[in-house]
Amino acid sequence: MRTGRHLYQAALALLLALNFIPSAASAAAGHKLDPGEWFQVGKVICGLVKGHWVPGRFTRSNRFLSDLEKRKILRRKAIQASGAKRKKLLKQAGTWKKRNKQERSACQAPPTPTPTPPPSTGRKWTVMVYLAADNNLAYQGLLDLDEMEAGGGSNQNVQIVVQAEYNPDELEQCQITSPQAFNRPNYNTFRYAVVSGSQRLGPDGSASDLGNRDMTSPAELKEFVTWAKQAYPAQHYALVLWNHGGGFTGLLQDQTSAGGNRMTLSELKSGLTGVGKIDLLDFDMCLMGGYETLTVINGLADNVVFSQETVPGEGNPYDTIVAGLRANPAISPADLARLFVQKFYDSYAQDARNSITKSAFALSNFSQFEAALNNLAEGYLANMGSIKSLLKSSAANAQSYTLPQFKDLYNLNATLSPSLGSLTPVIQPLLAQVNSSLEAVTLRLSNKYHSGSDYECSNVDRSHGLSVTLPSLSGDDAFSDTGSRSFSFYETNLSGKAWTRFLKDYLQGGQVSDALDLGTARPEWYLIWSEQAAQYDVDLDMVILEPDGNVYIPYLGSVSPNGTLTPDSYDTGLSFEGYVFNRYVLAGTYYLLALLYSDPSGYMPYYDVLYRSSAAAEFSSIFAPDYPFLSTEVSWEADPDFSLEKVLQNSYSDFQFAAYWCMGSQCPANVSGSSRSLKGRATTPELGAPREDAPTLTKGQMQKVESLLRDRKIAGDPRLREMIEQVSPRTARALGPRDLGTSYFWKRMGR
Repeated sequence: MRTGRHLYQAALALLLALNFIPSAASAAAGHKLDPGEWFQVGKVICGLVKGHWVPGRFTRSNRFLSDLEKRKILRRKAIQASGAKRKKLLKQAGTWKKRNKQERSACQAPPTPTPTPPPSTGRKWTVMVYLAADNNLAYQGLLDLDEMEAGGGSNQNVQIVVQAEYNPDELEQCQITSPQAFNRPNYNTFRYAVVSGSQRLGPDGSASDLGNRDMTSPAELKEFVTWAKQAYPAQHYALVLWNHGGGFTGLLQDQTSAGGNRMTLSELKSGLTGVGKIDLLDFDMCLMGGYETLTVINGLADNVVFSQETVPGEGNPYDTIVAGLRANPAISPADLARLFVQKFYDSYAQDARNSITKSAFALSNFSQFEAALNNLAEGYLANMGSIKSLLKSSAANAQSYTLPQFKDLYNLNATLSPSLGSLTPVIQPLLAQVNSSLEAVTLRLSNKYHSGSDYECSNVDRSHGLSVTLPSLSGDDAFSDTGSRSFSFYETNLSGKAWTRFLKDYLQGGQVSDALDLGTARPEWYLIWSEQAAQYDVDLDMVILEPDGNVYIPYLGSVSPNGTLTPDSYDTGLSFEGYVFNRYVLAGTYYLLALLYSDPSGYMPYYDVLYRSSAAAEFSSIFAPDYPFLSTEVSWEADPDFSLEKVLQNSYSDFQFAAYWCMGSQCPANVSGSSRSLKGRATTPELGAPREDAPTLTKGQMQKVESLLRDRKIAGDPRLREMIEQVSPRTARALGPRDLGTSYFWKRMGR
C-alpha cells in the first residue's frame, strides 16, 4: 500500500484503535468486539487494509502498516545490505511473517486446516522452473528464487529445479554489484535443485554452472526439460516459464544472448516437442492467456495456467505455491493448476494498485472447443460483407488488455450477440456453442480476476479466462505493418488455423500502424532519484506516454506494446524506474514524465534521466550536473484547469516533463540518415516559465493523461491527505535543468 493511499481505511483504523483501547476490559468480560476494535492480550492491532482486516501497527506518521508490509520492507532492506546485517534483516522478516500467521485469527476467522496427506512412496512431482531473468526482471527473479526456498524447497515427494540466468547490468542498478552478492561465482546460466532456506539472496545450495546459454532458444528449453526429467523422475511434471510474455508476439527475453529477440510460439512448440509428458505448464508472464497459446501447445501439455492481462513484477507467490504442493504432494495435475490460480489470486486480491487475471485450462477437451471456434470463424467468413462492421464495433467495446488486440473471447461474443439482427439465426448458435464450450468445467478449470481501484488501473471484470486476437480496425489496437505485432508474424506462427484465415479476410482495407525494426540493440531510459528519498517515504512514478496516446507506469505492469518496464520502485525499494524499448516499435514520439506521488516530509527529491542506445553502451545523463527536483509547492492537484500543456511548460513542481525520444522518419535528423532523437526539457529560469521548444502532443495523448490524473485526484480524500501527509513548506527554487541538445543514434530499439 503506497503512502497516502487508502487513507480513509487507515484513519478509520486509527480512530478505532484510539477509542477502543479501554474496551479490552469489556472484551475480557465477555463483550464481543469487532475486528477493528480488537486488542488481543499480545496487543495485536487490526486495521482495515484494502477492504480486509489484518494484523499490524501504526507508524509515527499515523500510517497503518500491516505485518506483511513490514516483512516486505525488511526484505527490501536486506537485499541492499550485506553480511551479518543482511542475515539479521532476513531473520526479522521471517519473524514478521510468523507473527502475521499466528495473529491473523485476531482479525478474521482462521483458515480451514489443510488435511495431512497420506504417506507417499516415490517422488510425486518434479517442478521445472525456466527462469529467464537476463533482462529488466533480474531483481524479481532473485526474489522469486528465494520464495521457492522460503516455501520449503524440495523434499522426497516434491523436487523443485531451476535453470536461471540474471542480467548483470540490471542487478548493478539494484545495488547488487557482484555475483557473489547472490551466492554465485559469475553471471553464467546455472541449474539449481532448490533447497529449503532463503537465508541469503540467491541459491542457498550448490548450483551447476552452464556457461552463457541463450534462454530464448527452443533447443535450450528442450535440453533443460529433458535433463530435469532424467535427473529427477517423478509421477508428474510441471514446467514454469518465467519472464516477459506477449501472446502471439512471443515470449522470453535474453538480453545478453538474444538482444531484442524473443522466442516465438512456433519455437515454443519446437522446444516442447519430444520431451514427453508435461502435466502442467504455467506461464509466469504477461498476456499469454489466449487461444493462440492453447492451440500451439495442444498435445504438449495436459493443463495450462496463464494470464490474459499483464502480470505484476512480483509474479507468482512461489512460497505459498511450493508450500501448498509440499503439503499435498498427491494432488492431481488439474487441482495443482487450480492451486496455482488460487494462490496467485490470493496474493493480489487485496492490492489496489494492480488489476490481475489468472485462469487454468485442461487441454484434454480443447479439440471440442477449437471445433466450435473454427465453425464460428467459418460463419464469419461466409457472412463477411454483413458482419464486418458489427465485428469492428464489438471489438472496440469488448474487454481488452494491455495489448489491445487481445479481446476476451466470451465477452466479445456477448457484445456482438445483441447486434446481429438478421444474422441472428446463422451466427447466434455458433456464438452460444463457443461460449458453452469455453465455460465447460472439463475445459476451463479456474478463472480469477481482480480490478485494482487505484488511478488508471484497468477494469478486467469482464474477463472469462481466454482471449482471442481481433482488432477493431480503427483504434489503437491495429496490427503493425511489420515485426512481431504484424499480421504476417501472426500468420507465420498460426498458419492453417480457421481463425487466421478469418482474420486475413477481415483485415482487408483495415488500419495498420507504422512500426520500426530497430534491430537487436534496444535503447533504454531510466528515471532516477536520490537513494535517501525512501527514508522520507518519498514515492515517485515514471510515466511513459507512447505515440498512440496510451499511458504506462511500472506499478500498473511490466509490459507495454512497445517496451518493457522495470518493477515499481515502491515494491523494490530502489530509487529508479525504467523503460526498455522493444525491437519493433510504433513510430512517433515517446514522452517520459516525472510524477511525485508522495512527499509527506517535504524532502523535494532531485532526479535525472539516464539513457543508452543499447545494453552494450554506457549510460549518459540528460541533466547532470544541474538536476531538476520535484516538490508539492506548485501542485497539479491544486489547479482546476490542469492540462498537459502546462506540464510541458513546467507550470507544476510535482508533475514534470523530463524527456522525449522520437522514433521514425518524422524526427529531426541533424546527422544525415538518422531518424532517432532524444532530448531533455529545456532550461527554464524559474517555475512556471513557458517553454518555447515544447514538442506538440496529440489531442488523444492530452486527454489520456488528464483522465489519468483526474481519476487519481478523485480517488483520494484531500482532508485525510492533509491529516496524514503534512508537508513542510520550503522556499521555492528555480528548476534550472540544462539543455543537453539532441543525441542521435544510428541503431535503435528492439513479467
